[in-house]
Amino acid sequence: GDAAAALLKGEADAVFLTMAVESELVQKLLRDPNVALLNFRQADALGRLFPYLSKVVLPAGVVDLARNIPASDVTLVAPATSLLVRNDVHPAIVRLLVEAAKVVHGRAGLFQRPGEFPVSLDTEIQMDPDAVRYYANGPPFFERYLPFWLAVFVERMAVMLIPIATILIPLGKFLPAIYRWRVKQRIFYWYDKLKLLERKVAADRGRDQIWAFKAEISRIEEAVSVIPIPLAYSDQLYSLRAAVDLVRNRVAALEMAAVA
Repeated sequence: GDAAAALLKGEADAVFLTMAVESELVQKLLRDPNVALLNFRQADALGRLFPYLSKVVLPAGVVDLARNIPASDVTLVAPATSLLVRNDVHPAIVRLLVEAAKVVHGRAGLFQRPGEFPVSLDTEIQMDPDAVRYYANGPPFFERYLPFWLAVFVERMAVMLIPIATILIPLGKFLPAIYRWRVKQRIFYWYDKLKLLERKVAADRGRDQIWAFKAEISRIEEAVSVIPIPLAYSDQLYSLRAAVDLVRNRVAALEMAAVA
């Protein structure tokens, strides 16, 4: 404002402005007959020497078509405006900023066509990887079909599930084997009890402990009848029951021999 005022008062010979051509101050200066735009004939050279400068052309009559302002095409140089964020900004916020920049600056103007800005070109500052992906591929898959908050939540869950999956997938290969071992352990436990009882029955001193043997086989039979066994292992359960009957018959044979 002060520089423009000094120019209008004749206190300054030239001023550099980094304002939009649509701004009130710039429009006022462009319409002032005592103020003229400087045509940069070396705009290309300036752009090569100073990468942050770009060559732009203000077409003749674009400011005021009736009064033909400017009277001819004017070559100007304009500094590139960069949208900067800290390194710790969340990727979702970066994507929102890029989308907002497209909405605000993607419209046509005196210097640009629709969709020409913003652009993913910056020769001095490295672009955020999430912004690069957004420019290349557009919004992520979930953000195209879900509300923003839900899309971010799903993405976070997906990130958390990846390390969990790396643990669960190998573990899933061992779980069936562990499960089978646990089921068989329930059955083998009573096989062991039956084997021990069978040895006692076969011993010579067994005739003096017939009532203890009968009580033990009854206890085993009752326990086997309530073992929680999946349907797939029913054959092993029935084999165990058959083994219980076999030992019971031996105890009964021992009892009959003792009576005789």
